[in-house]
Formats: sequence, structure tokens, C-alpha cells
Amino acid sequence: MFKFQEKRITPQARIVFLCGTKYGKKSESDKRNVLKKFLETDCRNIKALILEEHFSFGKVGGLLSYDDIFMNNLRDIEELSAAFADNIIIIHDSISTGAELAAFASNAMLESKICVLEPDSTGIEERKISAFLELAFFHEKTKIHRITYYPEVFPYHISKEHIEKHTRFAGNEITPLLGEKIKTFLGECDDLLDIKFRKAYFGRVDSSRNIISYSVEDDALKVNVSGQVLLYQVIDMMSLAEVRTEVRKPKKLYEHVDFVNKMYCQILRNSIEGSITEKVSEIRVYVKENKESQCESRKVVGYSLYMMQALGLIELKKVSGLCRISVEKEMEAYWDGMGGMLVEEADDALRGLLMDE
Repeated sequence: MFKFQEKRITPQARIVFLCGTKYGKKSESDKRNVLKKFLETDCRNIKALILEEHFSFGKVGGLLSYDDIFMNNLRDIEELSAAFADNIIIIHDSISTGAELAAFASNAMLESKICVLEPDSTGIEERKISAFLELAFFHEKTKIHRITYYPEVFPYHISKEHIEKHTRFAGNEITPLLGEKIKTFLGECDDLLDIKFRKAYFGRVDSSRNIISYSVEDDALKVNVSGQVLLYQVIDMMSLAEVRTEVRKPKKLYEHVDFVNKMYCQILRNSIEGSITEKVSEIRVYVKENKESQCESRKVVGYSLYMMQALGLIELKKVSGLCRISVEKEMEAYWDGMGGMLVEEADDALRGLLMDE
């Protein structure tokens, strides 16, 4: 019987979720492409995540489809991406990024992860942080990090009569001054996870990302876990030979998701049942950062597999309508860093047999 142990871990690489306006995958001037290149070449142990590079709604060549893992709500997708990430950098220069900022900044568990890059208002002759956003999220007690950068401005012709000012990083590079500010933000964020299990009394769930809160309600074990902890537990679970053997078999993708989710929920249940006196008939797993919509665990675990693919830890190979999951060599460094989080213990029946002998 496998169980997750309480464990202090420092992840092998920091996941930085990049948000911005409409993405130009092949554009050298796209600000997210420029920022990603800087993070992954000038900063240590960074994996920059741009959703549009990997995932899509519907069937788009070369991209994983959200539909295949039962995800059809953009809000849940962005909240889970933010929950899995160590940091969120929002390049804020439009109404759409303002909406992302408001969604993330209103979530207390995400607030300290956020860095907003905003263009200098003098150069573009416009304030991008509106009075509403300023009052709502940039008060003196805010944990949100805010960096002003000085962009190049160029005219964007929507029509003959309508010309807008668009921005790009100067020279399509992160300047040394801006780079140091971004590194300072990353350096101030704690990347240590000190995972612990705690009973939630009177329905009060501990909001710390490190704490796995559990309670028993209506014969069900209810577990609240942060996205980061869930992601790293699923990563560690992939070290089990029986899991790797099963996911290598060609199946429908949803069958792999169902298997991994069932294994994860069972191991999580094993980890907690010894600490409760009540008998439970089922386990319900919720991601703390996604508490309002409460995605079912199958969706969250499925998205964690997509996240591992984006990080280069696994490969989802599609063959004749079926899918195989293979583990990449880079995954081993993650397992080494989490050594001891997943342990095998003899179950009660086997323990009794051993004692009789």
C-alpha cells in the first residue's frame, strides 16, 4: 500500500506562467516569447509556460486539446495553470490582461505569486492600470509585485480611420535593468514546499499551499490540496513501476486520466485514513485555488498530465486514435528531489500475517 508522506521539497525547476495579449507563436516581437527566452536562458532552473504553445480548444494540429481531458471552461484552465505554477507574470497592456489580473489578484492564494509588468504611462500616453484595479488590488497591503518597463511604441492599423498604439520590449529584448527587477521578484518568492496533513475543524480549510486539509462529511473523505502539491504528488506517483507500465499501454486518453486519477485518489486516501476514526465510502479531492468552481479531481489530474507534457517530463504519443504516455529522462531529477515523499507500507492484513509468523 502506497502513501504520501509529509515532506519538505524544493522543486527541480520553477514553473512561471506567462500571461499576455493575443499570442504570436512565431513572432520574435511577441512579448511573451521575448520574456520566455530571457527566463529560460538568463535565470536558473526556470520553465516558462505559455498555454497557447501547447494546448487548444478543439482539434488544432500539434496541440493537445482541452476537450480530451474534459476541460471546457477557460476560467478553470487559467486558475489551474496559476495553481500549478510557482509564479505568474502578467504583461498587462489590454482589457483582456486586466481581466486576468483581476481574476488572479482576487484569489488570496495566488496574490503573492503575481508580478505585473506594465508599460510606462508617459511613453504610451495611457494608464494601463485603471483606477478600479488600482483601488482594488494595489493598496498598501498588497502582495502583488509591480514592475514598470519602458517599451517601444508603434502604430497598429486596424483600419484607415482606426490606429492604435501597440508596444514591444525595446529591441525585442529584456533590458538589463528590467531583467534585474524580474530576477529580484523571483528571488523574493519562496520555492520550498513543506507538505503537511492537517484536519480541517468546523469546515475551516487551511489556506496555506503547504497544508493538505481533510475532513469527513456524509461518509466522504473531503480533501483540499493546493495545485502545486497535487502536481508534485502526481509527478512522484509516476515513479511507480506499475503506473509507468500501465500508462505505456495504448488506450484512449481519458482511460489514462481515469487510471492516474484513481491511483492518486487511492494513495491520498491511504495517506489519511490512519488519522481518522470515521469510516468513509469515497474520497473527494478539491484544489484550493479553484474552490469556487471546484473542478472534479479527474479534470485536475488530467490537466496535471498536460502540465507535465508542457514541462518536458512526459510525452503523450498518439497512435491510431489511442495514446501512450512515456516518461522522459528529465523526470528522474524531479524524483530525486522528492525522495521519500511516496512510500510503500504493508497493509493491515499483510501486517497481521507478518506478526503471526
